[in-house]
Amino acid sequence: MKVSVVVLNWNGASDLGHCLGALERERTDALEEVIVVDNASDDDSCRIVQQDFPWARLIAADSNLGCAGGRNLGWANAKGDIVFFVDSDAWVEPGCVRAIKEAFVSNQRLAVAGCVVRDQAPPNAVQEAGMSIDRYGFMLSYEARRPALPPFYVSGCSIAIRRHLVDVVGMFDDRYFIFAEEIDLCWRCRLMGFDVEVASGAAVRHRGGTSFPGGPVRGSRYQTSARRVYLRERNTMATLIKNYSLPFLARRLPVYVLLLASEFVISLLLLQWRWAIQYPRAVAWNVGNLPGTLRRRREMQRLRQRTDHDLPFDHRFGKLVVLRRVGIPRVHG
Repeated sequence: MKVSVVVLNWNGASDLGHCLGALERERTDALEEVIVVDNASDDDSCRIVQQDFPWARLIAADSNLGCAGGRNLGWANAKGDIVFFVDSDAWVEPGCVRAIKEAFVSNQRLAVAGCVVRDQAPPNAVQEAGMSIDRYGFMLSYEARRPALPPFYVSGCSIAIRRHLVDVVGMFDDRYFIFAEEIDLCWRCRLMGFDVEVASGAAVRHRGGTSFPGGPVRGSRYQTSARRVYLRERNTMATLIKNYSLPFLARRLPVYVLLLASEFVISLLLLQWRWAIQYPRAVAWNVGNLPGTLRRRREMQRLRQRTDHDLPFDHRFGKLVVLRRVGIPRVHG
């Protein structure tokens, strides 16, 4: 069993050397190849790969395909039994690739494995070690999720999957561009009866926020942006529609829409116009793309092996948990 590492990059020249340098030290018999998928960067990224890391295979996309589309391009060109996706602003710690391989060897039902994700700067605090979602698809961070619950999904900055599962569960939904694509993929794998876990001994250092500012807690406040809000809610709604069984969808989707309406009103009251307009935009996108979402839903529901009761949802309201911890987020742009 061999591992293909796919490094996804967009204007990451300042980080790419660290990422590939760490992978160069992982070139053991566990590693099949390293592929760099460049999402039409306009910096020196491609030159860095070609001149400083000629052992890595460069695939330069003609346009920015986003996280989902870029990973799919690497997945389609990978040769290894396991495809390990690493963002260019992350670098693997020693032994990470072998730990990923051993996780899949020891568990034949394992579809997706992730890493412990630490900050790049000392004291290298843990950012993520598996993530949870609530019943409405909102993510709960490593600090907020309940330890007794197994992780629902693992972060896209360092996520590994069996390559042949493309024939069973499909690739990332490239309509998403960025945000929630790994939640959707892990949800589909779980419905098919496969496992999702954090691989023991696998760790990466991650800077984060290079493609879209915001996200993690900075100081005492959570930061986000209008575009992050739009993409997150747009993609989350599509994920719920695709993956829930009809009885669960009939209960969850109206509540989800009500929550969006409440946030829309709150953002208006706070005079956050650019924030507010993202909610109706997200709904409108899902209405316009409903035929494609329903087609994917039919495929998934026909193949499901588990019920919604079998999945490890956190039964708290995720947004309320975050609100209590860090307050109303700052919205930029």
